[in-house]
Amino acid sequence: MVRRTKEEAQKTRDEILTAASKVFCDNGFANSSLEDIAGEANVTRGAIYWHFKNKNDIFEALHDQLRCPLVELLLRELEEDHPDPISQLQENCTKLLIELSEDAHQRRILTLFMKKSDYHGDLECCKISHAEKKAEHLNALKAYFEMAKSNSAHLKEFDSEALAQSISCFMKGVIMDFLENPETMNVRKRVPVLMEIFFRGLKS
Repeated sequence: MVRRTKEEAQKTRDEILTAASKVFCDNGFANSSLEDIAGEANVTRGAIYWHFKNKNDIFEALHDQLRCPLVELLLRELEEDHPDPISQLQENCTKLLIELSEDAHQRRILTLFMKKSDYHGDLECCKISHAEKKAEHLNALKAYFEMAKSNSAHLKEFDSEALAQSISCFMKGVIMDFLENPETMNVRKRVPVLMEIFFRGLKS
């Protein structure tokens, strides 16, 4: 039996997740099976069980692929002493939204979690873990705004948690508008303008 390399194993795992995002979006989570995912990924069920315990485990892995990039980006940048943290946050959020819109796999994951997951039935158990991950996201943004306050007298009158929620809600709204109107929204042109309008008020 040929021993697979870590790179090959990771490639198979990524292919399974890509296939799962397609199957879940097309059929819905409840109506999708591991056989459907295996067929889409062109792997055996055994290969799926090598990487994931069950269908819910795949769902959680897809959620991590969506949440982790933003949190990791913000936490990494928080370690740097940037002279203008608000402008840096604007740049990072703009870049992230453009990258998400241009990545077909990420768009499917966004569609799955923002439009096609009601967390009923088998997915009800995911509510708590996803709420915890959202809290992590908001805490990263809150910490960012705490740092920004030290360089801006204007921001000190606002609560950091409210500031974090405001940018989270704004970005979610932009993403939802794009998902509902992908043909009419030129993300590369529109998103920088939208982010400039939003962040201009924070820089005043």
